Amino acid sequence: VDRGFRDSVGLMRALGLDVCMPDFLNGRRRFDALEANRSRFISKIRWVVESANGRIKHFKWLNQTIQDSTIPQVRDYLRTSCELVNAHRSPAISSFMNDDMIVTKILENLHAPNLPRVRINDEILRWVNCDASQLANFPVLSIDQIRTITVGVFQLKQARSYCEEQCSTIHLDNPADFPLQIRVNDPQLIRISFKSRHSNTKTYYTYISFSTQDILNSCCDCPDGDRKVGVCSHRAAAIGFLSYQRYNNGPTINQPSGSYLNLLDDSDRIDDFVESTDEDEDYRYSLL
Repeated sequence: VDRGFRDSVGLMRALGLDVCMPDFLNGRRRFDALEANRSRFISKIRWVVESANGRIKHFKWLNQTIQDSTIPQVRDYLRTSCELVNAHRSPAISSFMNDDMIVTKILENLHAPNLPRVRINDEILRWVNCDASQLANFPVLSIDQIRTITVGVFQLKQARSYCEEQCSTIHLDNPADFPLQIRVNDPQLIRISFKSRHSNTKTYYTYISFSTQDILNSCCDCPDGDRKVGVCSHRAAAIGFLSYQRYNNGPTINQPSGSYLNLLDDSDRIDDFVESTDEDEDYRYSLL
């Protein structure tokens, strides 16, 4: 949210508008479940506006600071641009069969507490090391089911880089080690540690409770990790790999970012020490 919007909140509320904006941590480590859910609601609604603005800004004149002298023409330019977008571009939003189900689910989860977080805070849990290959009872899901859990595709796009780092390989279509931990006496509660993509010194634990058919609950130690409306990128990475990626060996459309290093050749090590003698000073060199 930019400063202009933040400074106008009081005025907009005085005009009777229902104004919402994401919360701030203000020194805390993590949002509570309600704050995280509310922020996801705002970003979900805001995406429609930002998507429309992004299409309009494809026109160079509208993607710049507009001079005061051109304000009288802005309305006509904007209308013409929108007409061109509507006539020649595909719809920004496609209709899906499960839209109503997703909306119902996120509305139900807005005020719902994050049960794994409550359990982790109230109980002393013991863990044993394990690997994904030993986790045979984790549910197998389709990509559409995972999108229902993530409430979007943004986290899924980020998930692959987390999986590559966790497995120490970019070839996720091959059998790969995925270290995790299982709770003692409760094999359907696991946790996975992920490094923060913003700081190498931070590590977040992701907790997932599951049955043989579905993901029951999850939470994470990252700032947005307690939200029930969608999941963070760490949870998306863990759920996506354990329930889908390791069972699907088909090629990916996008090249993994970790493979870019293979496009570069390491330079040979060259010793910068060159033997020289006094005889070399007797030679004269000229540029041709």
